[in-house]
Amino acid sequence: MDKIIKKIILILILLIIIVPIITLFKKTRKEKIIYENLSVEDRIKQCLIVEVSDPAILEKYTGIVSKKTFKDNYYILTFENSDIKQDNYEKMQNDDDIKGIIKNYKVHIMDEIQSQSVSGELAWGVVQKGFLNYSTKLKYEGNTRNVKIAVIDSGINKNHEAFKETTTADRLDLTYSYDFVNEDNDVSDDHGHGTMVAGTIVEATPNNVKIVPIKAMNSNGDGDLITICNAIESVISKVDI
Repeated sequence: MDKIIKKIILILILLIIIVPIITLFKKTRKEKIIYENLSVEDRIKQCLIVEVSDPAILEKYTGIVSKKTFKDNYYILTFENSDIKQDNYEKMQNDDDIKGIIKNYKVHIMDEIQSQSVSGELAWGVVQKGFLNYSTKLKYEGNTRNVKIAVIDSGINKNHEAFKETTTADRLDLTYSYDFVNEDNDVSDDHGHGTMVAGTIVEATPNNVKIVPIKAMNSNGDGDLITICNAIESVISKVDI
């Protein structure tokens, strides 16, 4: 009898120890499945944008592991997996309380990029595209107003010579730059397209035009709709462009 009681007590002790650990593990796992921690591929598989008048409406849907306010009544929802996302998507389509619902889609940079050298000449086809004439017209003494252009792309190579030449130096404004791919402030260009776009702009515009680089595309030139929408909304709300 004593042995049975001891076994029961031992089992109870183990349950008291193990159950909280399992619960904590499950909670930690769910906390990791948030939009910011997902790769481009997983953001496409597991995320939706929905519009609702009251966020409490979303409480009737299961499998939502994180909810991020996007704009006004728009929310980015991250689900446990793609199957649960699809199941909820189909239910939301028939829900009158859901004003709008958008699936996440993959986007990709199509251009082939070569990190060109300035070497005393304009680097990215500014002359061939006719941008130089536009640049010349803008370069007059009365044009002193600062203009900011947000380039939402693959980031910026701050060390590229296009941003060190005397005619194009001091053209970057990194105050509100952000990397929406890795969720940090490092907007280094690991693809090349963002540097090309920024380089074309600085070579075709006068020095009062500043570039605000925003990284929304990864090293493969891949991105997703939600990440780009996030970047656009951030620029609109923070940067005077």
